[in-house]
Amino acid sequence: MKNALSTSSDPSGVTLATVHRVKGLEWSHVVVYDASLGVFPHRLSVDTEEERRVFHVAITRCIASLVITADSASPSIFLEEMSAPYIPVIGEDPDSAIPNSRWNASAVDPVTAKVGLTFRWGGYDFTVDEVNSDGVVVSTEGSRTTTLPFGWTFSAGGQTRTLVAPTRSATRRGGAGPSSGADPDLHRALKEWRREQARADGVPAYVVFNDRTLDELSSVRPHTVAELGNITGIGPAKIDRYGDQILAVVIDVVGT
Repeated sequence: MKNALSTSSDPSGVTLATVHRVKGLEWSHVVVYDASLGVFPHRLSVDTEEERRVFHVAITRCIASLVITADSASPSIFLEEMSAPYIPVIGEDPDSAIPNSRWNASAVDPVTAKVGLTFRWGGYDFTVDEVNSDGVVVSTEGSRTTTLPFGWTFSAGGQTRTLVAPTRSATRRGGAGPSSGADPDLHRALKEWRREQARADGVPAYVVFNDRTLDELSSVRPHTVAELGNITGIGPAKIDRYGDQILAVVIDVVGT
């Protein structure tokens, strides 16, 4: 069986395409490759609903059969929704998730977003790490992050609720200063390094690490890879990518 990259005229061929290029097209058999967390939704996306729509396009291109592959250790949150769709349930107990079949836009009981709120969604326990002007930055398994907008609807205790923005004074913004206990000079240096690194990578600053991680780095002042690995939001991938640079900033500011 040969590959057909630009045409599907050969019925025995295989068409390779990105999800974004297959809208409106159909094939008898479809394989969606790598439906893993960080890909669906994409780690750089700030619009989870749009990412869900993209995934819907991917899985509806088939006529006869569909096969979805994913990393068994970190499958996409959307896979669990296919068999038991979830509305995120936010509360102090990550195990309090309530399955639901669809979104409900008529929520009347608002819940104010705050750092530390937890919810279970798509088989993962998420924590709100940052609240900004657009919504909340949440993470799971340390370094995996996504952003959810205000107006996000969920169910808790049998009631439909909506995540709403806090007052301006309570919102964690990009310009916020260090928390109590953080080294202010190190906080400024790390924040500047994060800004430059995000610009070089072409990603939002929180993808490098979020404000919660910034505060913890500034407070703990890690000097070794082992110490760095104990920081919230710094997993093996980020240590490989940024570890030496982060430690260099710490040592340059606070010394050895």
